[in-house]
Amino acid sequence: MSRTGKSGLLAVQVTQDAPFSGYMGNNKASEKKFLHNMFVKEDVYFNTGDLLVMDEDVFLYFSDHVADTFGWKGKKNATIEVADIIGMMDFVQEVNVYSIKSYEGRTGMAAVVLKPDQPFNGERLYKYVVDFLPTYAQRCFVRIMDDLLQQDTRA
Repeated sequence: MSRTGKSGLLAVQVTQDAPFSGYMGNNKASEKKFLHNMFVKEDVYFNTGDLLVMDEDVFLYFSDHVADTFGWKGKKNATIEVADIIGMMDFVQEVNVYSIKSYEGRTGMAAVVLKPDQPFNGERLYKYVVDFLPTYAQRCFVRIMDDLLQQDTRA
């Protein structure tokens, strides 16, 4: 980002001291997050999907997220924000939130793998989501799955 007030993509260099191990068991998704040969041959950067803006004092501020989003009634929400909240539930082992593009307004689906011997508690999840997400981000479906690798996100 070289200009004050202009958005720029946050990309973090991957090195031995700052590794990115990727998404567990999903090399294809991990590879999509890498940017290769950005400044010199064979360098690798992790694409965070975050846009930052720099002010006149060279402070950086979050501006937007360019990764998968879903919207409802004109509001956009990053799927990762919803996934982070759902992932904090004590009965959730893994979660992936993605948009369902075939529905008007694009809404979100949360694919959830439960921790072993933990039951799904929809009432607690609902209350938690309502407490920690803005109303436009609360509209999502929950799909209980045995394995996220078998997930079909073309819904």
